[in-house]
This record gives sequence, structure tokens and C-alpha cells, in this order.
Amino acid sequence: MAKLCSCCSMPAQYSLALLLSTVGMSRRIQKCSRVVLFCNDCIHALRENELWGTNALCNAFNRAYTATKQAFNERSSAPVTTR
Repeated sequence: MAKLCSCCSMPAQYSLALLLSTVGMSRRIQKCSRVVLFCNDCIHALRENELWGTNALCNAFNRAYTATKQAFNERSSAPVTTR
């Protein structure tokens, strides 16, 4: 079964995943979103800044951001242990 574009439901030729990382921390926190599928026309529209507000892309970003923020908060509130 062909995978379909998340924007227009045509057959997908590309998948895009977002990687969100913290900066300036030892043991960087990184979370990757689920992939969002795109056909050739829609990936071109994304490159031209026409599709950055799509639900699938926003949802992928929000999930990666939420997971990163949660991991950051858990690390920040963890008790410090010394060896």
C-alpha cells in the first residue's frame, strides 16, 4: 500500500522528521518527531514557505517540543548526586 502525502493525499515521495535539541547543556536532550509524509509538489511548496502551517507538521513539532521540554524539566528537578 502506497504511503500518502499528509497535505494532499497523493502518493508520498518524501518524509520529514524534526529533530529538536537543547543547547549549552552537558548531556544534550534530543527528541525526534514522527515523520510527516510529502509528495513532490507539497515538499516544493514547503521549501517555498507555503506549507509550514500544516497541521501534520505543526503536530510533529509540538510532540517533539513537548517531549524535549518534559525531559528538560525532569532533568532540572532531579536531585543532584555526587560520587
